[in-house]
Amino acid sequence: MSPDQILATLLKHPALLNRVGHILEIIDNKDGHTTLADDAQDCVIKELREFGNELLSEWAKTENKKAEATLLNSGVAVNKKSKKIVLA
Repeated sequence: MSPDQILATLLKHPALLNRVGHILEIIDNKDGHTTLADDAQDCVIKELREFGNELLSEWAKTENKKAEATLLNSGVAVNKKSKKIVLA
């Protein structure tokens, strides 16, 4: 992916963009909170865990939308109830 493609994708997913920003703040260390390598490592591990959770959440939302669109376009009668699709 090109940098422009990466940015365009991140703009579609604000939570991920925010998390990437947090990771970059650790690298820049402008606030001076991570003066020791151990502190930086702890911060990076925490951010990467949260980033992983957000990535999987965004992936699940995307896959759910794809599955919903496929079902709705398939001609099969469906009743959409809240977050779940029930085949009729």
